[in-house]
Amino acid sequence: MGKRIYIKNMLINSCCEFWGDILSILLTLLILCIIVVLHEWGHFIVAKKSGVLVEEFAVGMGPKLFSVKKGETMYSLRLIPIGGYCKMADEVEEGSQKLGFNQVALPKRIAISFAGPFMNFVLAFLVFVFITMCTGYSTVNVTSVVENTPAYNAGIKAGDKIINYAGHNIHTRDEMEYYKAKYGDDYVSVVVKRNGEKINTELAAQKTEKGYSLGLQLDYKAPLINVMNYNGENITKGSVLSYFSQGYWGLVSMVKIMVLSFVDLFTGSVAVSELSGPIGVTTAVGSVYQEAARVSIWAVVLSMLNMVALLSVNLGIINLFPLPALDGGRIIIYIVELFVGRELPKSVEAMIHAIGFVLIMGLGVIIAFNDILKLV
Repeated sequence: MGKRIYIKNMLINSCCEFWGDILSILLTLLILCIIVVLHEWGHFIVAKKSGVLVEEFAVGMGPKLFSVKKGETMYSLRLIPIGGYCKMADEVEEGSQKLGFNQVALPKRIAISFAGPFMNFVLAFLVFVFITMCTGYSTVNVTSVVENTPAYNAGIKAGDKIINYAGHNIHTRDEMEYYKAKYGDDYVSVVVKRNGEKINTELAAQKTEKGYSLGLQLDYKAPLINVMNYNGENITKGSVLSYFSQGYWGLVSMVKIMVLSFVDLFTGSVAVSELSGPIGVTTAVGSVYQEAARVSIWAVVLSMLNMVALLSVNLGIINLFPLPALDGGRIIIYIVELFVGRELPKSVEAMIHAIGFVLIMGLGVIIAFNDILKLV
């Protein structure tokens, strides 16, 4: 009897894990589809405004499921839900009311190329604002300091505003937490603003079981939209504009942290094995979903939106890298052509982007291999 129960429990657990993995994959595909389609929509809108002939705007990849033609553009839904694309004509015949991408002026090509990453940042900003409204936020204003702690010994007082940590200007608690973890218990410079005056000091964070502590409390603003049923006492809400401001600084902080992380990667401070691709992202999405599902449906919604924002910022930054085949690489080529006053032969530009594409695909294979090793 006991053996039957054991086998039954194993089957139930296996079934739950299977459907959990399927859900993780579906959520990841949905998130990636949203951020990639919005990225392509940015290219699409600016291309249209610039007079470029857009032949097709597709949601998804692979075989076509449905399409409708409006004006000169075909709008299609395709089978594989992994993003989409905006297909622009390279050149069109004379006499047409539209131009090919290679026929418009270089500033317009730069604008079209930049529009995709820009839309990823816009999406992240809106998501950060909404999350902030639903969860509240911590400022960098100090409300209290514990005696005999790094902050206390450094002379930091309640009412101070921390504006710089280890030489980095900060506007959010997330930034400060990132730099605390980065520099650990090394002595670093800290700048606080007190009564309009900047005060410089030094401190070394104290290592604890939960990370690194300074021994201070920061001011917290309650949610504007209390979907998580927060019941804190003596905590005030910020103004409506403050949540938008915090969403903006949240975006700026995330961009700074990701750029610094990529710098660490290129300088060798972080190994390539630490990078994650779609497989690693799927695992992360699944873990975040499972943790949030234990709390409430709103916790799931906010957690998944946070993943949307993080991955959208990631996509925007990566696409702005000055590498061939990426938007940033194209922008660099167009800027150089503007200064030189002469365009590269299209065959040479195509070869540069083709080489870049091969290199990026190779990096993708390495990252996927690392993701698989992490799962084994």
